[in-house]
Amino acid sequence: MRRSKPQNEVFQNKVLNEIILNYLHRQECLCYGMGTGSGGTDTPVCVPRITVQMLSVPKNLRKLSHPYHREAKKNAKILPVLRIFVHSDSPSILPNIMTKTNACRILDQHSITYEVREYEVSEDELDAVTVAHKIGLPPEQVFKTLVLMGDTHKYFVAVIPGNAELDLKRTARSTGNKSCSMLPMKELLPLTGYIRGGCSPIGMKKPFPTFLDETVALFDRISISPGKRGMQIVLAPAELQRVTDASIVELCA
Repeated sequence: MRRSKPQNEVFQNKVLNEIILNYLHRQECLCYGMGTGSGGTDTPVCVPRITVQMLSVPKNLRKLSHPYHREAKKNAKILPVLRIFVHSDSPSILPNIMTKTNACRILDQHSITYEVREYEVSEDELDAVTVAHKIGLPPEQVFKTLVLMGDTHKYFVAVIPGNAELDLKRTARSTGNKSCSMLPMKELLPLTGYIRGGCSPIGMKKPFPTFLDETVALFDRISISPGKRGMQIVLAPAELQRVTDASIVELCA
């Protein structure tokens, strides 16, 4: 009886190694975490001191636009979702692989300087005030992104301090609407491409009119989400205004 190959042998296939690295560099691989790894399947994956753990089969890998994707299917019974661990004793290899989001890439394209700050994610603590404490900034300097509906602007974006509450009447008046309301949470992902706790004013599916609360002028740098939970980016308010073509108005009570 023919013995089936262990899963980690799949990674020894040169073609799959290329595909995995290609996905890592483009950050299109489905990654379920990053940290100091001790468990999982130790594999070379073309770079030293990385542990990769195969979890399941992502559909998007089957649609990979890569010259070797047909050959890869022939050589592997399954295609992997990866859990990647970078070991603590490793040098800084493949920098920014896990931290580049679409918003970050847009900032790079505009030559805008920013700082990435990462934090541990808790499903029960996605609010901006908690995030501010985790990244070591005052809540008023960590801005949250809200998506609203109006009668003039069908959809628009408001960026306000993490410890502030949006004043809907004031926001409507400041944004040229007669009235406005919050976008239902279930519509956030299909409309913007982002989820609660990871919504960025940069890089939404479509560009929407964007408004920054006037308190951005109080800070040399502010923090916003780059479109991924567990991350914040710190940048100059003027640069955020430039890249989003935003207006600075009064939004909060």
